[in-house]
Amino acid sequence: MAKPAGGPYSQSRRTTAGRRPHESRGDRPVTCGKWRNAFESSRAVRSSRAHRLAQYSGVRFIVRRHNTPLIVPALLRGTTKVRLMPRTKLTAGKIAALLDSTNPPDYVKWHRERISTCVQFLNDNLELQGTRTLDLGHDVHVGALLAHLGCKLRGNVAPSEMQGHESARDTCDFTSPDGTVRQWNIDEFDFEKHFPYEDAAFDLVTTMEVIEHVSISPREFLAEIKRVLVPRGYLYVATPNAASWTKIMRSLSHAPTYDAKPYSQNFGPRHTMCHVYEYTPWELKELLRTDGFEIVGFATWNPYSSDFRGPRAEILRTLLSASLALTGFVRQSALMYHDRGHQMGLLARLK
Repeated sequence: MAKPAGGPYSQSRRTTAGRRPHESRGDRPVTCGKWRNAFESSRAVRSSRAHRLAQYSGVRFIVRRHNTPLIVPALLRGTTKVRLMPRTKLTAGKIAALLDSTNPPDYVKWHRERISTCVQFLNDNLELQGTRTLDLGHDVHVGALLAHLGCKLRGNVAPSEMQGHESARDTCDFTSPDGTVRQWNIDEFDFEKHFPYEDAAFDLVTTMEVIEHVSISPREFLAEIKRVLVPRGYLYVATPNAASWTKIMRSLSHAPTYDAKPYSQNFGPRHTMCHVYEYTPWELKELLRTDGFEIVGFATWNPYSSDFRGPRAEILRTLLSASLALTGFVRQSALMYHDRGHQMGLLARLK
């Protein structure tokens, strides 16, 4: 399993079979400043079997040579592990330090590690330099991070938030610690309605802590995202994991499991910060796969100090898993260790 450097989460990728583009034709390896490709040497890449397998490849990685997209399959005996490393590579700690320099409010400080690890996951899995990006449910502090990483950014803010206590969100410039000024545009509209953009206007749409707030059908929400994405464009979703150990422990304590209740305090009227629905990993993947996307990156992790982790958590998890196995619930026992982090990060590509 390949671990992105500098983060608390891990990710694995399945790659296709094939041979290096320079081995059969004699030209140079594909290299450029934007992407570096890590391929291990293997005699199997020269075999006819590898060539046949390449014809039926299911997952492919996009690299660039002289700004021209190339599809490059790779084979490393059996399961292949390939790490694509962008030029602007920042650890979660450096991203968190950059976030601190934006003079964030208390809400952002409380979610500091979640925000920094979510941005790091995206940066580890996709080259952001020059990417036309639409950030739905935009926060300018997150926007500063995305702009610093090279996104050509437009942020979406709800009309009600432009007038209320979050009116500072109409600010769309940030001076980084090295003195570089980053600027981006902010557009005011309801993301549950028509987006005010032409078709195929963006390479990437990001929804960080957004999909759990969507009250319309999620397929209607995705329909607008697909419309504004270019063919083979990317969607990044960061959202709480309804099947995490943190949520399981809350349930055992008879406490609300959602990170934000589906209603206001004392069961009052719903407001924009309420969570309408929180997804499990299976639900989120199934939603996107059945709506025209392919999953290219997924991970869960625990960003909060209050999350279910540490020695006591490991002991309980081991005992519960063993108990399930001994009583015949083998599949449930195995799933005790699968995708149970509090935070989900998912990168999908439009087919």
